[in-house]
Amino acid sequence: MDDKSNIEILREFAKVTNRTIVAKEFPYPLTGIRTFQKYKRIVYVPNNFEKTSYFIWFSDPYAKIGCPTVFCGAFIPLSARIKSIINIRKNKKCH
Repeated sequence: MDDKSNIEILREFAKVTNRTIVAKEFPYPLTGIRTFQKYKRIVYVPNNFEKTSYFIWFSDPYAKIGCPTVFCGAFIPLSARIKSIINIRKNKKCH
C-alpha cells in the first residue's frame, strides 16, 4: 500500500471539513543530469463556511539555487480592533 501524498491528505481534509481546495502543480523540465520530476506546488484551502480558518502551502525546490523553499501555515481572521503584537521571524539562510 502506497503512502498518501501531502496533497491527497489535504484533499481528504478539505472534503471532511466541507471545504474546497485549490491545488496546482507546475513541473520543472527534466534535464540530462536530473532524471526525476520536481514540481512547484501551491495549495490553498479557503475559509470554511464559518470563516474561522484557512490553509496555504507553497513548495518550490528551485526558488533559490541549492535551497528549497517551503511555506506552510494555517491562518485565522483577526479583527483590526484587537490590540495585538505581531512577531515576524526572519527566514534562516540555507547553507
